[in-house]
Amino acid sequence: MSNLFSVVKLKENAQTPSLATDLSMAYDLRACLTDGDTLVSYTDNANRQNVIVKSMPEFEGKVGFYIEPNARVLIPTGLRFVIDENYGVAVVPRSGLSVKNGLTLINCTGIIDADYKDEVFITLTNTTRQRQFIAHGERLCQSFLVKREC
Repeated sequence: MSNLFSVVKLKENAQTPSLATDLSMAYDLRACLTDGDTLVSYTDNANRQNVIVKSMPEFEGKVGFYIEPNARVLIPTGLRFVIDENYGVAVVPRSGLSVKNGLTLINCTGIIDADYKDEVFITLTNTTRQRQFIAHGERLCQSFLVKREC
């Protein structure tokens, strides 16, 4: 990271942001899921539902959940960011996840402000007609430091 931005792991199984390759421009953020977690989901008609994270035999016992078609889910990262007051962290979709799986950020681009001190959640939406499986540790989006210019 840098001296302008650091990460605090709030959960033991959280994974710190990482660069996928030596030339990557942004850090991947991953799902931090534990068997038995309850996530908040919203259906296409804005009804709030709970989604339970569990071990899925059909995915070799991986811990995760299904995101239903047109649903939006708040997915924990298990991380809190410490950001210099003149900066923020931009969060953008992963193009491969969007193109191949129809999963993207509901707000397209998110900003984590320097004064946000809670756990970072990813607001993922399923744009397809099929439910999609999200596993613990899955790369959901990318993040990078931005300077405040106002």
